[in-house]
Amino acid sequence: MSNRVEAQLAVRRLEVIDQTIGKNVIKVPDGRKLDVLLIAPYGRQVEELDRQLTYAKLKYLTVEVLSVDAVQGRECDLAVFSVTWSNTRSEFGFLGQPYWRRINVALSRARFGLTIVGDATFCRSTPGALRDVLDYMRHHPEECEIRDV
Repeated sequence: MSNRVEAQLAVRRLEVIDQTIGKNVIKVPDGRKLDVLLIAPYGRQVEELDRQLTYAKLKYLTVEVLSVDAVQGRECDLAVFSVTWSNTRSEFGFLGQPYWRRINVALSRARFGLTIVGDATFCRSTPGALRDVLDYMRHHPEECEIRDV
């Protein structure tokens, strides 16, 4: 499964972060590049993200695109998670409640910042880790932000 629009949004987020570093709005210690993991639960989305990333001109970020299973035990400065999945039947596939550990792995890799790109309405539609994360974000606006695109 892949979601081209979501991949474009994820890469665009990386471009904005890169530009922000270039304008010294975000200060990077020692002038080094930030390590970024671009994470997706499905192999086809990993391929789509990788394809979209080839068009990005990033000066201040070193980005690696990996599946959720491949990031187990990894750490990075920033992570971007592409939910990928969205449907009107509230079917979550590998993102559903029985697989909450996979969501935990995907969302706990970053030391400094996490961006989740996905369909918030879909993520809220069924009990589980993604709905819990959205609830947390909604109740902590001082440190989290939810944007509609």
